[in-house]
Amino acid sequence: MQLKNQKRHIANPMDVVYVQMYVIRHKRNKMKKLTLILVLLFNLSILISCEPSEKNEDDDVETLTEWECGSHNGNTLYTGPQDGCYYNNSNGNKTYVDRSECSC
Repeated sequence: MQLKNQKRHIANPMDVVYVQMYVIRHKRNKMKKLTLILVLLFNLSILISCEPSEKNEDDDVETLTEWECGSHNGNTLYTGPQDGCYYNNSNGNKTYVDRSECSC
């Protein structure tokens, strides 16, 4: 309830604009923070889910440090990262042979 001799406060239009700009800026900053948090959570979930899996028998893929270098008794020979020469036996284990049998 206002008294008759009190004047009503009329807001300066510039004050209203300033408050509106402040609210918009505050909302933008809040959205930036939320977006950053979501991106970080997404990347973290990718890192957690990218654990090395067990090697399947079908995954006889050569790495950059191993390459084919001939054959030994019908088995493909590979040169390993430390210049060892081997083939994968029937159990899937590496069986090393003399380095002179590799052709690379």
